[in-house]
Amino acid sequence: MKKTTLLIMVEGIGSRFSGRIKQLEPVGGHGEIIMDFSIHDAGEAGFRKIIDVAKIAIPAPSARDLSTTSTH
Repeated sequence: MKKTTLLIMVEGIGSRFSGRIKQLEPVGGHGEIIMDFSIHDAGEAGFRKIIDVAKIAIPAPSARDLSTTSTH
């Protein structure tokens, strides 16, 4: 089986977003960030490896096993 990799570009701080990083902003009812939803959907679509590319140092919410990602 071919393993497909998801590449997420996490770029910069939103100047029109009060200087926060949009991808790391909590949006879900349980504190999920936007990237959590992207990672979950990627896992459902068959992606098993994620690489996030960032210009700045940020926490790595993608450092988890997609086979155990819960649904929401």
